[in-house]
Amino acid sequence: MYWCKIAQTNEEYEAIVRLNYETFVEEIPQHEPNMQRLKVDRFHQQNTYIVVYKKTELIGMVAFRDQRPFSID
Repeated sequence: MYWCKIAQTNEEYEAIVRLNYETFVEEIPQHEPNMQRLKVDRFHQQNTYIVVYKKTELIGMVAFRDQRPFSID
């Protein structure tokens, strides 16, 4: 069973920065590795995150923001 919600807990935000690292450092090497294995989005404080769960495991997320610049700018 998959389900989603707006991220609200510290555990969810910690999972988001780990997922960002796995995606944008390891899978799509856009950023340099770091010892903490965390990647905080530069707009993190302005983002709203929708997290996706498979049962109880956070498996994905989407970040939304309504201020420029956007990633497609």
